[in-house]
Amino acid sequence: MSEHHTYRDRKRTGCLKVILALIALFCTISAGQAATADFSGTPTSGFAPLTVQFTDGSTGTNLTWYWDFNNDGVVDSNQQNPLHTYNSTGNYTVNLTVYENGVFGATETKINYIQVDPLASFTGTPTIGNAPLNVHFTDTSTGFPNNWSWEFNEDGVVDSNLQNPNYVFTIAGRYSINLTVRGNDFRQNTTNVTDYITVRPLNSFTSNYTTVPTPYAPLAVQFNDTSTGSPTAWFWDFGGDGTSPVQNATHVFNTAGIYSVSLVAQGGGVNGTPPATQAISVYPKAEFTGTPQSGVYPLTVAFTDQSTGSPVSWLWDFGDGTTSTLQNPTHIYSSIGVYTVSLTVTGADSLSDTETKTGYIFVNTPARPLRANINGRTTFFSVDRIAGSSPFNATFYPYPVRLQKETTYTWDFGDGSPLVSVGTPPGTWYWVPAPINHVYSAKGLYSVTLTVKNSPTDYYSITIPNYVVVR
Repeated sequence: MSEHHTYRDRKRTGCLKVILALIALFCTISAGQAATADFSGTPTSGFAPLTVQFTDGSTGTNLTWYWDFNNDGVVDSNQQNPLHTYNSTGNYTVNLTVYENGVFGATETKINYIQVDPLASFTGTPTIGNAPLNVHFTDTSTGFPNNWSWEFNEDGVVDSNLQNPNYVFTIAGRYSINLTVRGNDFRQNTTNVTDYITVRPLNSFTSNYTTVPTPYAPLAVQFNDTSTGSPTAWFWDFGGDGTSPVQNATHVFNTAGIYSVSLVAQGGGVNGTPPATQAISVYPKAEFTGTPQSGVYPLTVAFTDQSTGSPVSWLWDFGDGTTSTLQNPTHIYSSIGVYTVSLTVTGADSLSDTETKTGYIFVNTPARPLRANINGRTTFFSVDRIAGSSPFNATFYPYPVRLQKETTYTWDFGDGSPLVSVGTPPGTWYWVPAPINHVYSAKGLYSVTLTVKNSPTDYYSITIPNYVVVR
């Protein structure tokens, strides 16, 4: 009896010890080894869109995970180690709640753990052109910014707060564009693109060149710059005839030819393109002299070219059917007459001009007496000069022997003036005619006729053609 009870007590005591040990273990777990929530993220800051790898650091067994990436109370993932992309700027608080065996275990909250900045960027169209240049800017920033500050001319002043503005660049140069964007939680970013916009001057100019009247060398032309873009430097090229750096230039073209005048204006270190051009045609001006311009045949005349514009060829027409291509020819006139002389000169680019001088050369017979035979007697006359400028006073000298009282002299001076008759002075049987003057008032060649008359049937008339020359 005694041994049996002893065995039963020992068995009861062992079972109790096991139960107490289990109770102790449960209490230990409940008191100090409950589930914990923890995590990390990489990266925690950057430009939108920002993709973050979250890594669970929680403890416990049989856990489930409830991630809230933006603290809005909505579960965004149940993965243990999720990836999440933040598309909008801002400071993000991240929550992780873990359950152990389906029972709430713990929550970890990290305030403003993820910081996402906007990434400023833009495009502009066009990026190069002539002033005034109207450029449309388009915001291409990431992170959904809600505020924009544009600076177009590097002066520290905000020029626009629009998201997609237009801006007109009126002054030539290269422009760096600055854009600052801001998003949620005052997150911001700035980009600056150096020399993004190139604005060229628009080359243009005016001049006082005209083709009427003919533009002869030397030709002075005034050129005035009318380029846009407020240029500060100018490069004139006068078609190989010189250059100039001034804004409004005057140039004298001394040589005949066709000149392509060009202007390139520069502003802010930017040259306008293409150059503004104008064709300037400069003609040679034909001019000449001849010495002498009158005389008796054969008359040798030396012609001198006095043309301007540096002609390269000459064509003379002497008016008697002969020509010359010399610059300064000498010509012999072998016949009496009035000759019109012309000179055609040709310069560079086949530009030419002709000078014609009508009735320029007068060629006459030598001064000689005009003889008339009356009843076997000889009478004649001469003129003191055969050529001169109008009004021309010519004196005719008769050289007769003594004339009978019935004899008369009748003069026809060839210019349409009335005939002049001289008879025997009253009471004279024989007489000697005196010299007679006549004034020629117009240019021309004049034939002189003398008629010596002794009776109605006894007379003689003689004419010398082109005897007097009036220039």
